[in-house]
Amino acid sequence: MNPEGRYARYVLAVLTVVYTVNHADRQILSIVLPLIKHDLGFTDTQLGALSGTAFALVYVAVGLPIARRADGGHRVTISPWPWRSGAR
Repeated sequence: MNPEGRYARYVLAVLTVVYTVNHADRQILSIVLPLIKHDLGFTDTQLGALSGTAFALVYVAVGLPIARRADGGHRVTISPWPWRSGAR
């Protein structure tokens, strides 16, 4: 197999793992919401704010600075340390 094919399969595998973790993260939150509601005595409105609005605000607060850095700089540097490929 040529190097481009290996790299393409590597990228596909990494993206698949990232997508799977992202999906699992959202599913875990929806699984534990009834437990949180019962334990903390939240109303449905408070629970909706926790799972919807707060989740979206965290994504925006983290996503916008990362996107700005990706547009203005070297994209390898936006990756967290453990996920860096070592390529510069």
